[in-house]
Amino acid sequence: MNQPSRSAGRSPCTLVRRPMKTAQLRHAAPHPLARHCRAHHSTLIAVAFALLCTAFPAASATADHACNDSTRTRLEVTVRNVKSSRGSVMLTVYPANKERWLAKRGKLFKLEVPATAPVTHACIALPTAAGYALAVYHDENGNRHFDRNWIGLPVEGFGVSRNPSSLIGLPSLEDSRFDALDGTTTLDIILHY
Repeated sequence: MNQPSRSAGRSPCTLVRRPMKTAQLRHAAPHPLARHCRAHHSTLIAVAFALLCTAFPAASATADHACNDSTRTRLEVTVRNVKSSRGSVMLTVYPANKERWLAKRGKLFKLEVPATAPVTHACIALPTAAGYALAVYHDENGNRHFDRNWIGLPVEGFGVSRNPSSLIGLPSLEDSRFDALDGTTTLDIILHY
């Protein structure tokens, strides 16, 4: 009677990770699959981290950060070139801090307003007069995520404060930063699709 081999149903990576005695480790040549398994393991960790980060989308702060009569520092934003009135325009406020600019957990807050084509207006209550940067995108499908295609290019309209001319790569904080003063500060942002 044939017995199934111990490796049946195991991946090659499982076989490589079998514990070895210390004497064997000193003289053993690296297994040919060891590099593949380390890369496979790193990929799995990266995918799990990405899924964890996207599983809990940031809540939009529609009432808390919209302007009202008692707003001391307000930012009035005009978003131009909005392709359609479907979905929402998402405005994300960042502090003027390089480590936090466009970082996953770097935002101060996010404000969601209904999209109106071709121009959408929003008023944001800022915590204090200071330096900020603003990232905007048209969430046309309403999923509250900035959607990209399979090669990472945006499929939804986007823009940042001060409309930097170079759209190759991420815009720098220096090109996007603005100072909000007590009272009203106005910004025009042009979306790029």
